[in-house]
Amino acid sequence: MVFLILSFSACNTSKNQEDLSSQCCGECMEAFSQSPVAVGAAGANCGEFTTGKPISDRCREYFKNNPRTVAECE
Repeated sequence: MVFLILSFSACNTSKNQEDLSSQCCGECMEAFSQSPVAVGAAGANCGEFTTGKPISDRCREYFKNNPRTVAECE
């Protein structure tokens, strides 16, 4: 029974992480599309370029711990 609870918890955490990844990549790509960055998507790190529409604090923290480029989010 404990195994089932732990398995469900791990699965639920993984699902939440996937949802956050999708949400944050969406924010990153939207921000990149509005940014005058002089590099391509492969050279633009999510959460590290300034735009007219910044990403949320939650996603900024996500990318601090899980670095990705715009190209990796596409």
